[in-house]
Amino acid sequence: MEIDMASHEEEALQTFFRNVEDPSEIYKLSEKLYGMKEFQLLYECSEHAHLRINVVEEERQKNQKRLEQINNRLQQIEKLIKDDGNLPAYQKEKRELNMETVILNALPLYCKQDASANHGLKFSFAKLVINSALDTKKQRQKENPNLSESVLDEEVAKTIQSNLAQLVYEHVAESAQLLASGHVYPTALTTWKAAQERVGLLQQNFSSEYKLLIERNTLRVLEETLAKIKTRLPAPLQKRYDELNALEASGTLNFDTKGSIVDRRSFRKYDEFTLQTALAILRCISTQIAENKELRNQDRMKELKEITAKEVIAYFISGTDEREPYMRNPFQLLELANSAFHIDMQLVLGIGAQIKARIEELHQDRVERNNLRVELQQINKEAADSAVQWRTISVEQMQRAITLEVEIKIGESMDYQQHGDHKTLLFDTYKLMMTAIFDMTATTKKVNIELLIKEIEDPHLLSMLAEFAQSKVESDVVLMCGERCQSLIQEIDGLRLVRRPLQTQLDNLKSEESRLAAKHIHLDEAKAKKMEELKQEIADLPKFPEFADVYNLHQYDEMSLQIVQVMTNAILDSKVDYEKKVQHMFKTMHPESIDKKKISRDRKELEARIAELVQTCLEKFTNPDYLRKFAESMQKRGEVDITIKVGFKALKCIEGIEEQRSVRKPIEDQIAALEQEKRTLSQLKRNLEKDKEAELTKLNEQLEALPQWPHFARSQDVAQYHELKLDMLKIMLYTLIDGENDYDAKIKQQRFENPNSINEKRIAADKARFRVDLENVLNLTKQTLLDPDQLINLSRDMSNYKNHRSDIAFSLASDIYSKIRNLEEGRFQRDLIRMQIQILEEEKAELAERKKTLSKEQLAKIQEFNKELKQLDCPSYVGTANQHNAKLNQLSQILLDTVMNNLSARQEKMQPVLEMILEYTIDPTFLLSTIKTLRDAKMFPQTVSMELKCQELLLNLKETALVRIDNEKIRETLQKEKASLERKRQTLSEEDAEGLAICKLEDKCFQLLPEFSKYPNYDGLFLELAENRIRTAIAERESFKQHITSEENNLTADEISQKTQELEELVSSVTTDVMTYVTSIENGIKLAKSMRDKTEHALVVQIGLNIEEKIQAQRDLLTAYEELKEGFSKTEQQILQLSLDQSKKSAKRRENLEIQLENFKIQLEEAAKSDFTVEQINEFTLEITEIVAKSANIENQEQVLRDQHILAFKVDPKQERWDDIRNLTSDEDEWQELKESLVQYLMKREGENATQKNRVVAQRRIVRSVHRNFPKSHGRRRRT
Repeated sequence: MEIDMASHEEEALQTFFRNVEDPSEIYKLSEKLYGMKEFQLLYECSEHAHLRINVVEEERQKNQKRLEQINNRLQQIEKLIKDDGNLPAYQKEKRELNMETVILNALPLYCKQDASANHGLKFSFAKLVINSALDTKKQRQKENPNLSESVLDEEVAKTIQSNLAQLVYEHVAESAQLLASGHVYPTALTTWKAAQERVGLLQQNFSSEYKLLIERNTLRVLEETLAKIKTRLPAPLQKRYDELNALEASGTLNFDTKGSIVDRRSFRKYDEFTLQTALAILRCISTQIAENKELRNQDRMKELKEITAKEVIAYFISGTDEREPYMRNPFQLLELANSAFHIDMQLVLGIGAQIKARIEELHQDRVERNNLRVELQQINKEAADSAVQWRTISVEQMQRAITLEVEIKIGESMDYQQHGDHKTLLFDTYKLMMTAIFDMTATTKKVNIELLIKEIEDPHLLSMLAEFAQSKVESDVVLMCGERCQSLIQEIDGLRLVRRPLQTQLDNLKSEESRLAAKHIHLDEAKAKKMEELKQEIADLPKFPEFADVYNLHQYDEMSLQIVQVMTNAILDSKVDYEKKVQHMFKTMHPESIDKKKISRDRKELEARIAELVQTCLEKFTNPDYLRKFAESMQKRGEVDITIKVGFKALKCIEGIEEQRSVRKPIEDQIAALEQEKRTLSQLKRNLEKDKEAELTKLNEQLEALPQWPHFARSQDVAQYHELKLDMLKIMLYTLIDGENDYDAKIKQQRFENPNSINEKRIAADKARFRVDLENVLNLTKQTLLDPDQLINLSRDMSNYKNHRSDIAFSLASDIYSKIRNLEEGRFQRDLIRMQIQILEEEKAELAERKKTLSKEQLAKIQEFNKELKQLDCPSYVGTANQHNAKLNQLSQILLDTVMNNLSARQEKMQPVLEMILEYTIDPTFLLSTIKTLRDAKMFPQTVSMELKCQELLLNLKETALVRIDNEKIRETLQKEKASLERKRQTLSEEDAEGLAICKLEDKCFQLLPEFSKYPNYDGLFLELAENRIRTAIAERESFKQHITSEENNLTADEISQKTQELEELVSSVTTDVMTYVTSIENGIKLAKSMRDKTEHALVVQIGLNIEEKIQAQRDLLTAYEELKEGFSKTEQQILQLSLDQSKKSAKRRENLEIQLENFKIQLEEAAKSDFTVEQINEFTLEITEIVAKSANIENQEQVLRDQHILAFKVDPKQERWDDIRNLTSDEDEWQELKESLVQYLMKREGENATQKNRVVAQRRIVRSVHRNFPKSHGRRRRT
């Protein structure tokens, strides 16, 4: 008996279906069937699974809804229990509901999976079905190679369609991607169309439901609003509201997902599904095209591009009589166009046209919605006003408001504004269309570009497209866009000139009408008539573009510059490309075959076009900011001539503006002052004086008569173009420098590659032209930049720029120094006048306290000073003395750095730079800071010049400080005398009063000097200078020593000896010189230590002996002063003793002593006092003698060494010092004499004080002991 295997398989499969309800278990079986290649059984599993999943999903939704109902009821029960108590009925219902919840939650997992999980399972089945169909195709091809490809594809399509119809309806995007990956093109097309129709139907249904929802919500809000005034909905509206609520209760009006993976709560989702479907089809077509390209099947490729793809795109973007287009979102249309770009360029242009039409349609819809909003706002306002009076509007108005609300919200949901800005979208669309056209043939390209540009009306869009075309190196397209843009701007400006005054009048009347309406007043009849006339007149005018601003006369100024800039760059790009072609021609073609005349004509034509555009720019634009941008653009391109022309034009415009400002600003200031006075008086209910009112009228007339003021300039901002002038000059200088460098590099390369082509005369002429241009710009710089800060900034930048252009910094330096000096002189003159006024005002205030006034002459002086102050023209960049000094130092440092960093410049420019620095520098601290740099560079003559200048400045400052101290003493004396006289109600003499005023003025002027002028003393700076001068002399000596040992030495022995002697004498003479101004003992000791550290012991001895002289001078001062004090004390004591004796002889004696005492007093007051005490002088002596002694010992100067020991012994007698003196004295007679003098010196000090006496006695004992036991000197015993 033969067994029917097919029937048994079918029976087994049905048994499985009856016993297994979990779809995931069916999927596991399907996977096994796929592995066994039992595709027919797999298809049955897929079909059954889809049905089962739908049942499960339907039950899940039903259970979920029931659980929500149970949950809501349980919450209600809990509330009832809380309010009414725990009644048995509540307990019973609660228990039943909880039990039902437990049962429903106990269902298997597959019964509780959400919709997305069930859909994922469906999609997994879809993959198995598609793969099975494709495997079947391969198997049949293998079994029968003669089978037609189209027959097999048709079989596959039927299989997939029959198994996947439900899937694609519910999940378009993923099924589209799935089919595209399998290249099942015939199936994809029909399946996707069917799916898209399904999506369109869902979207249509959703739109209807959404309208009902908006209507229901609007009625709800209206019901709540009416309830506030105790009113119900009118009957027709109540009926409609009940109908909508009934629809929602029945589930007909429901915005849940209903098991569909499509989210019907949003229009955007439907649009996204449509887009993904269309993109998937195009990807599939692209794949087909690529495959046929490899097979070189041109006919099929043409069919796919020109017919199939075109039909597909038309299907999605075009509507029919029965439906609107599936794709209406312009942003998604652009995505579609990008996808079609790789298929056919004409498709891109078609979609682009659809995008533009859709944007215009959306714009019109938006305009209509705005009109609807205005109408709705009017109804709502009327309803609100009625509610205040407990009344309602009519039913018809309510129904109209509901209709308007629905239309507005539906329109907003379809506006696609959330995707982005429509202007950007339009630009991106045109960019894509242009890119598509660029890839076309030359003829087609020109026609399409002209058509595209001609339809654009927005200058801004054309400007952006010109920049885009420039980035694609499409110079001709750039020029077309630029010319069209300029033409449109001119046209719009013409329309604006006519419309703007009319619109302004109308707006003013409307504003007045609104203000009067707020006060419940109507506009008068004449003005109301005028309003209507204006409205009609404006309505009769040509349409004004919405993207343009009717009030902004200068809306497109900057854009005009940008478009000219882009056009210029485009022509320059063309020039560069042409030169490359010419070079290639000369390299690859025979010279005789090259049409040189044509090349010359072409070059002239290009140059003429460039010159024309630049001239247009220079004639049309006067805004310096715009011109700077243009100059910067040309600088980046290395266009020297254009940059210089634009730079001169910009600076000329600035000059003109500043000239106008100098006339306009004073008038505006006077008007502002009078207007302020007028407002102040008005607040006090007073009027401006008639003469001032007349003056105000006259000033306004003068202002009106002035030339028109540029809208971009600020009349009150005198520094508006301060920085721009500097920036523009930098641009010009940088361009010249870069241009010359590039020219030099080009000539260098030409000399290397083709030396025979060099034209030396032309090169010399070109270089001369660069020099002339540079000189002209530098002269312009000196005339234009008046602020030294800017000139210093420019000098620094030029010094640091390519090749360190020190010549520019040097050229500007003298002018900068002069400007700084002039500023300081002006500043000092201004502040001097201010101080004189201040002193007189202070005196005026003092006199006022005593109810007195200044003299007529003094009051006249105040007026005269104020007049002088007003006449002074001090610019805003005038600084303080410190700031001016800092600028001088800053400039000097820049020049020094520039010279030092450039060897050639150092040799050529050091002397003139140094002369300028020495002429203009007033700060010795700056000179001190630069000395080391010059010395390290072995520039000894220049270093000495710097040191001597510093010495001169310091000596002058020290003298000034002494004068100030004397002036301070005089001022204090006069102020004390003034205070004393005022207590007696008297005043200073006229001469003393004038002297006090001069002292005050000098003191105030001193406060205005730079900081370095205010030191109480300059000992520290003198020490630093002294050390530097000695170091320089030593460095020059050491440098010569190094030179004579080098190979470069060509001096004779006598010359070397003579020069060495001169340098040694130089070191000594410099040391002697510096010690004349190192007057401080402490600083002298520091200098000696510094030389000791440098092992310059001869100099230590020289400096030390000088210091010892200064110490002795201080000791002598101290001794003389003490003697005077002692004489004064003794005389005073004698007078006291004689006062007890009343005899005539004693009286006469006392009288003489009193005269003598007065003389002592005068001598004490006039006597110079030492700055130190005896102890300090002794400490200095011991310190310096120790330093000098060690250096003298090293230098074998025995006499100096012994003198140091003697000097130290006199200050501090010690056995060791006595022994040292004895050892250093070889002659017996000399020793005897010296010994006696030292003993007598010690004995003389016995009377100073008891402590000192005991110390001396102790020292005498030491001396006697030494004398008795001292051994012979040099082997001979001596008697003591």
